[in-house]
This record gives sequence, C-alpha cells and structure tokens, in this order.
Amino acid sequence: MIIVTGATGHLGNVLVKKLVADGHDVGILVHNKPPQDVFADIPLKVFLGDITDYTTLVEPFKNAEIVYHLAAKISISSGEFEQLQKINVGGAKNVVKACLENGVKKLIYASSVHALVETPHGVQIIENVPDNTNNVLGDYARSKVLAYHEIMQGFKQGLNVVIVFPSGIIGPYDYKPSQIGQIIKNFLAGKPSSFFDGKYDYVDVRDVVEGMLQASVKGRAGQGYILNGNISTVHEIYQILEEYTKIHNKLSKIPLWLAYSVSYFAEFFSKLKHEEPLFTPYSVAVLQSNPLFSNAKAKSELNYKVRPLKQTLQDAVDWHQSHTYKKVL
Repeated sequence: MIIVTGATGHLGNVLVKKLVADGHDVGILVHNKPPQDVFADIPLKVFLGDITDYTTLVEPFKNAEIVYHLAAKISISSGEFEQLQKINVGGAKNVVKACLENGVKKLIYASSVHALVETPHGVQIIENVPDNTNNVLGDYARSKVLAYHEIMQGFKQGLNVVIVFPSGIIGPYDYKPSQIGQIIKNFLAGKPSSFFDGKYDYVDVRDVVEGMLQASVKGRAGQGYILNGNISTVHEIYQILEEYTKIHNKLSKIPLWLAYSVSYFAEFFSKLKHEEPLFTPYSVAVLQSNPLFSNAKAKSELNYKVRPLKQTLQDAVDWHQSHTYKKVL
C-alpha cells in the first residue's frame, strides 16, 4: 500500500488520483472524512489521523511500502512559527519515526525551494539546504529547513528517503484554493487587481506529481531534487489570463515602496476577518528574491519535464470555470 499525507491539498489530491489511476492501492491520512467532490468514486483506504500525533500514524503506516509525506502548513503570514514548527517540523519527525518503526521501504518528502540556500540574483540555486535557519527568508522557510533535517535524520538511521523541492505550485484541481488559485478566481469574477515589480518561479502541479513519481523509482536515497517551472511576474500572469479569457479587469501597477506599506495593513485585516491573506510583507519579499532555481539534476536523473506556463494557466482557468465545489476543510 502507498500512504499519502496531505492528500486533500492541491498537490496531494492530484498525486492520489494519479496513483490510483496507475493501479496502486492507496491510503490517505486525513483529519476528517475527505470531501466527496475531491475523491468521488475513487477507491481509497481512509485513515483518520494527524501527523502531529504519532499514535495515529501507526495503523496506516504498518502496511505501507511507500509513504508520500505532503502534509504541511504553508504560510505567508507573520507570527505563526510555533504552529509551523509543530506541524512541519514535529510532523516530519513523527512521520520518520513511524516509517522506521513500521518497516516502510521508502519515504518521498515534499519540501520547498524556500528551504534552499538563496544565492545572489543571477546565480542559480541548487539542492543545498543550510545547516541552520539564520539566512533563510521567513518563518515558513525556517520550518522547512528544520523539517528537512528531521527527514535526513531518518536517512541516517537507514530509511530510504528522497526529497523534492517544488517551487510555487499552480494549475488545475485547486479545490481549496491556493493563493494563486484565489487570484485566478478573483480575476474570473471581474475583481480589480493590482501588481508590483517582482518575479517568482511557478510550476504546474501535474509536473510536480510526475517528478515525485519518478523520484520514487529513480531518485537516489538521501538526495534532493528541485522541481520548478517557469519564472514570471504577476503582471505577465494577468496578461496570459486576459489573452486567454478575453476578460479585461481594471489592473493597476503600484510602486514597490507602497506595496510593502500596504502589505502590513492587508495582512492585519485578513487576520481580523480570519481569512488567508493573499498579500503580506513576506509575499512581497519573496517576489523580490532570487527565483533562479536549477532543475538540471531532476532533468538528468528523473527525466523531469516542464510544461509552458501559458498551458498551466489556461488549464487552471478551464478547471475553475467548469468546476463547482465546496471549500475543503
């Protein structure tokens, strides 16, 4: 059996469906019964559990040959390190322990490019995770660095571990939705939008899934692989959306200094409304950071391939326009 944590997330649900379509016996670990609109008519073994509670991992892991550990808290907000540490770091530690104690043959762990050592602009970023969290950007990155080292402790104890480092995941089947998914939804709803100078690397969720599947077969134990896509500005994303949908919303460019100033208020008011913010000082900083990730290792060893950003966004638009769904818990 293959066990997937974080199965109802964007990456998780696409991975689960692909595994089942390929004929695998799949079990998923979820907090609550999975929504039927995500896994309708898909044969799955459902285990109720929580990666922060080791006792709930024993039952699903005892018959697992491979575990894909995707469950994590992704945050662009400030002041959440305690929760990030509990879920991302403590969860990774529990997953490693459960794998070792139940004889799991292989663990595929989804980390993040934010866990990698950032190089100066113009210098490629490779699969190099720092020994400490002193020079990474933000609490989320700190938690992913610490989680990586928990995973590598498992490798040192004999667990066959392969790590992947995805960049910003986008694309169809985005039920929750993600931050980029919400931006697409807002655009389709005709809401005015703004942008500022900055770039990031965005990767199709389906390409990441294929990279993880290849990592489970071809990936070398103890090694990490960057799974990134295409570098783009937010403005370029809006241009692709406008060209494809023929929707022309009000689009305003704001100076970077104003974006930083407004981001503090945007995060504050999102927290007051108990909503996930789309715009924070951290997200502004990320768009100013070096997005030049190298997937040469993944291409060489995993035969990793990347589809064009335009195709990804078009498929995402088609999915959002045709799919009605409830919010995933």
